[in-house]
Amino acid sequence: MSFDYLETATDVDELLSEFGQQVTIRTVTTGSYDPSTGSASSSNSDLTGNGAVFDFGLHLSGSSFTAGTVITAGDKQLLLSPVGMTEPKAGSFAIIAGVTWSIAAVKVLAPSGVSVLFELLLRK
Repeated sequence: MSFDYLETATDVDELLSEFGQQVTIRTVTTGSYDPSTGSASSSNSDLTGNGAVFDFGLHLSGSSFTAGTVITAGDKQLLLSPVGMTEPKAGSFAIIAGVTWSIAAVKVLAPSGVSVLFELLLRK
């Protein structure tokens, strides 16, 4: 008997839809440098999904989120549904209720290789 992790991801999405809020993940892609203008063009790619934001709390300040990433005062934790999303990358942005946060780190819960939940460290 095998476990259906795709169904679990759908359940996570439904819960975050009901009890969370909409989140936009923005990835900025920089084009090639144009020496005549002295700049490079950039384009945004947005995906919207369901998520819930939490404070880490002062007791976790200075703790490690992932190797090389330290939680600082003001950081937030975002639990994000993988449904309709690609895995967010550090350096991208999360837009929540009109506020833009930088994604500092990402953890993926993916038993058997199926993404069930993304956990993000957000920073101002």
